[in-house]
Amino acid sequence: MKVVRVCGGFGNQLFQYAFYLAVKHKFNETTKLDIHDMASYELHNGYELERIFNLNESYCSTEEKLSVQSTKNIFTKFVKEIKKYTPFISRTYIKEKKHLHFSYQEVDLGTKDTSIYYRGSWQNPQYFNSIASEIREKLTFPEFTEPKSLALRQEISEYETVAVHIRRGDYLKHKALGGICDLPYYQNAIKEIEGLVEKPLFVIFSDDITWCRANIKVDNVRFVDWNSGEQSFQDMHLMSLCTHNIIANSSFSWWGAWLNANPNKIVISPDKWIHYTDAMGIVPNEWLKVSTSA
Repeated sequence: MKVVRVCGGFGNQLFQYAFYLAVKHKFNETTKLDIHDMASYELHNGYELERIFNLNESYCSTEEKLSVQSTKNIFTKFVKEIKKYTPFISRTYIKEKKHLHFSYQEVDLGTKDTSIYYRGSWQNPQYFNSIASEIREKLTFPEFTEPKSLALRQEISEYETVAVHIRRGDYLKHKALGGICDLPYYQNAIKEIEGLVEKPLFVIFSDDITWCRANIKVDNVRFVDWNSGEQSFQDMHLMSLCTHNIIANSSFSWWGAWLNANPNKIVISPDKWIHYTDAMGIVPNEWLKVSTSA
């Protein structure tokens, strides 16, 4: 049995789910999701994948969950394997090097017929590029019911649109991710896209639309301010329907662009994702990287 831990917000859950599908595809044996930690996760909207996508996946029970004791000084390499013998006959624990580590590593995912627990964010598309079509098929959003979203979807289908995702909120004081995608980045990104796309319609998504209205100065624009709480995922759905994307250094933003099925899409990403390390492995090579500096 293989078990993949799920924890974090919606974007993080999507990366872990994509990794889970890749593991399941690689070994073609029983693979389960561990969502136990979501019961105590108080940020965002809890475990969202099943509610949104109506998934039919297997979840490990408390008894099946690997009871591995870990401390900060145990894992000194990218992964550390700890062999245990209960509750499984043979067990391996595979953990990413550290939180917010986005570089792809040739991780030995173990062998068939060995019980393995995977704990990490797995935020690099190289882990699951080989099954991209299967992931997109699984991640089919439900139909819109909100009249404003229905109207915007129609408008998106009629114009060349650019989804712009601006994350503020918890990022304003975030030591690792905050202060990167500020106004200079969006000004640079908008200038870049305007040089590539003629008279686009900008569609702005944010957790601080008031700030966006005051600072994002473009001629043709729509501000999306009606999706919140358990309906926040509708922003990602709408972003994925736009022609092009300008993203923040956010997993939510990343998936809005990755799920965009337009084969000719232009995706603009910041040239810096995190403060203390090179984490640009999360950004696909074909996406454009724009300076975050003025």
